[in-house]
Amino acid sequence: MNGFFSKAASFLSAAVLAAACTVSFPAEAANAHYCDVQDDKEAVYESFYDVGDTDISAYTGNARIWIDRVTADPEQLTADSEFEVSVHVSGAADTVGKISLHFIYDTRLTLVTEQTAIGNVLMKTGDAVSEFTNVVMSGGKEGSLYLMSNHVNNILKDGTLCTMKFKLPSDVKGGEVFPVGIEYIKKSGGSDCFCDAFNSEEAKLQEAYIFTEGITNGYIKVSGGDDFVLGDVNNDGSIDSGDASDILLAYSNTQTGSSTGLDERAEKAANVNGDQYIDSNDASVVLAYYAYTQTGGHGSLEEYLSSDPGQ
Repeated sequence: MNGFFSKAASFLSAAVLAAACTVSFPAEAANAHYCDVQDDKEAVYESFYDVGDTDISAYTGNARIWIDRVTADPEQLTADSEFEVSVHVSGAADTVGKISLHFIYDTRLTLVTEQTAIGNVLMKTGDAVSEFTNVVMSGGKEGSLYLMSNHVNNILKDGTLCTMKFKLPSDVKGGEVFPVGIEYIKKSGGSDCFCDAFNSEEAKLQEAYIFTEGITNGYIKVSGGDDFVLGDVNNDGSIDSGDASDILLAYSNTQTGSSTGLDERAEKAANVNGDQYIDSNDASVVLAYYAYTQTGGHGSLEEYLSSDPGQ
């Protein structure tokens, strides 16, 4: 799909879309959601989904939703710099006919919208919902967007659900992180959903998994400053056995009375379990996480640790 807005034919009607896509943010207290803490840290997905009697362990699929993690070079930033952040889905093709999602973002970001003849379009839809007959987008409280899409058949594709576009604040600094995530909303008029057209038991189980374990948030991160990625000791963009080796070498150095041999950024990345020591325990966690990602696991190291407190 080209351009910053989808064809009007993909919506219920131009009038509905124009009304739904008007940006009208009510006054809200600061830090209205968990992606707006403004502490320059990644915002790990928080689940507010009530699973009830559903046994999540019974789900055997691999559906997931994840949001781009974008790195901005501060030396390349201008007043006109814009950054696209897309939301993707995989493992759910042909099983979903109803989608309702709330996206939240750091309110230091400025949402870039497109004024068209049919209204103020907030984001562009992607190939995952290209065949859906009803797509509605709207803005709620500041730092929040809503996407609703459905079809009488389960024709969701693996791919991109939607793309948002943002500008960074004019006083942005190296090391700052601007989270973009998903917040599950339950309300009497209709809760968020990721289900088939008939609310089958199989689809409800998949929905429960998605909203509890299957979402990975994203961010726009400005490189530089005191920036580091936990576990990526050698700063090569991946967390693997090479990082574990660097941690063990640093540990060996300290056991002979020497310094770790790492710079400040690498030391912060190496202290994986946060106990202020760099040792074999940190290396073990990195290797376990590496094995997890190599067998289909997804999400950041922080998310992996939060889901397995024993690490």
